Amino acid sequence: MVDVKRNRITNRFDVYIAHGQYITSYANLNSVSVAKGRQWPKTARSASSAPRSTSRP
Repeated sequence: MVDVKRNRITNRFDVYIAHGQYITSYANLNSVSVAKGRQWPKTARSASSAPRSTSRP
């Protein structure tokens, strides 16, 4: 995880997660169950996070 911020307007959380060269953001969350700087083992991957091909036939 890269960062957790609280939105001053909505008072909800925004979470930013770095994975490889990409960053995924989640906004407008009521609560967060992880802390800034939390890291997962590189082998901990779910099927939904598997690399996808972007080539087209």
